[in-house]
Amino acid sequence: MLNELIADAQLTNPPPTRGGRPLKIYYLTQASVAPPTFVLFVNDPALLHFSYKRYIENRLRETFGFEGTPVRIIARGKKGEDE
Repeated sequence: MLNELIADAQLTNPPPTRGGRPLKIYYLTQASVAPPTFVLFVNDPALLHFSYKRYIENRLRETFGFEGTPVRIIARGKKGEDE
């Protein structure tokens, strides 16, 4: 379900490019439940703009009903580097 949400989010609002390099989102997984923590695997965490991260957070909130709950999103690159 999470990867379908990410695919739909990218079709509705494609990730922005930064410095001519596109952000590629590979997949999203849930790492913890208290608070809900999600790990977003991308090609380069530095390319993930805070506004696009907030967009993904809002999509998670409206899909799964996380209203009033803090939601954490951690961007992780191919080689394990975190944002």
